[in-house]
Amino acid sequence: GKRLVHAAMAVNVSTRITLAQLPQFVGKQVRVVGNVKAIENNVLTLVDDTNAEVRVLCKGVPRFNEGIVEVVGVVQSDLAVDEMTSTQLVGTFSFELYREALGQCQRFPHIYPVA
Repeated sequence: GKRLVHAAMAVNVSTRITLAQLPQFVGKQVRVVGNVKAIENNVLTLVDDTNAEVRVLCKGVPRFNEGIVEVVGVVQSDLAVDEMTSTQLVGTFSFELYREALGQCQRFPHIYPVA
């Protein structure tokens, strides 16, 4: 099928979401975080601590083969994310704290403006 492309293709206008929120953001640019689970050709599969998964359609061969990765991209109709850019997160990462922080940002957008 045809890939969805977000009108505003600037990386700084992406919304941070959890993997469970993907269905609400089809056609939109997002930031998702997950642990590398699998790589097949140019598809990177990420998983979070709730076992939610996302397939990332990478521009080339995935650059990361383990650890926590943040991906910026557009959510496709099949809920895969078409990668624009990705970053390896180093150090200790807590999905629980991440979800809690996202919840606060989404509940109080006037305090935590998120593009």
